[in-house]
Amino acid sequence: PASHTEVEAAERALASVGRAEPVQVLRLDGVGTILVAVDRRALLALALRHDALIDVRLAVGDHVAAGGAVLDVYADAPIPARSLRSALSYDDERTIEDDPAFALRLLVDVAIRALSPAVNDPTTAVQSLHRIEDVLRYAAGKHLSTGVVTDAAGTVRVLVPTPTWDDIVSLGLDEIRDFGAGKYQIARRLRALLLELIEEVHAPRR
Repeated sequence: PASHTEVEAAERALASVGRAEPVQVLRLDGVGTILVAVDRRALLALALRHDALIDVRLAVGDHVAAGGAVLDVYADAPIPARSLRSALSYDDERTIEDDPAFALRLLVDVAIRALSPAVNDPTTAVQSLHRIEDVLRYAAGKHLSTGVVTDAAGTVRVLVPTPTWDDIVSLGLDEIRDFGAGKYQIARRLRALLLELIEEVHAPRR
């Protein structure tokens, strides 16, 4: 889990952003696409070079419309747009390699399609829940970033939206709970999954 220090640093940085106007808003140059990767080291280097705070508006996996805002720069002067763009990667589709939440999204989609009245295949939905539990168990033991990148002195330099533990649990289970309401197999498997996670994960994640 994120440390209290990181959370407080993020809150202070966000508060300062809320009281100031960005000197620069970087917008997508081209047709709508998907943000698939953010090079945090490159953005940190740029922020240090220009004594700036860079606030990325989009999370990896988000769609950005043509001309849409991607990030804000808070500094005395703008940063060359070409340098900022070189730290961002786009593609036509989300990928599991760059966007771990996409794996959960695919598993959930399989489950809710299986639970639709037209298909009515709760067994397939249960199999998806097996795999979702694997992903949640893996994520439960990881340090999930707060999306805050600091310099050596501890000053916040880059903010990048990232999913929290609560976001991941919600993504993996909420829609299946809704679509599976009233189906015994789903209720039983969800209950077992939750009880096992509660027993085994660290206290902050319970």
